[in-house]
Amino acid sequence: MHNLGATLGREGKRAEAEQIQRSALEGRRRVLGPDRPDTLDSMGELAITLSYEKKFDEAGKLLSVLADVAKDRQDREVVSSALYYLACGAAIRGRRDEAMSYLQQSIDQGFADIRYVQRDPDLASLHGDPRFAALIEKASAQIAAMQNHD
Repeated sequence: MHNLGATLGREGKRAEAEQIQRSALEGRRRVLGPDRPDTLDSMGELAITLSYEKKFDEAGKLLSVLADVAKDRQDREVVSSALYYLACGAAIRGRRDEAMSYLQQSIDQGFADIRYVQRDPDLASLHGDPRFAALIEKASAQIAAMQNHD
């Protein structure tokens, strides 16, 4: 259900996506628990869909939970993912400085799918920003250095 909701959201079928994402989030909360990585991913996807639908108050509440998780967790993958959702939510709302800050933090925490970052439509508003290009360049260099070191 999570993947279907995310796909529908990416296809612009936001109302359908929201309904399925709500069900997926509720199911994951019930079965896995409220702070498990898969539950948090469903929360992030729903927040992004709500942001596109301009339901900013509700999206903000979900993103706030993700921000709290990012502060409290030691799991770098969970933290980087939460910060990435925060970057996307801020970019959709037109908060470029906030989005850039969250994106930088996400990458600093280990978010390494730079190709996805470059083509993610949620971050489209950042593409013309020279800080975005510099961040991508820096992250790509860091990843290459780590791969060469291994």
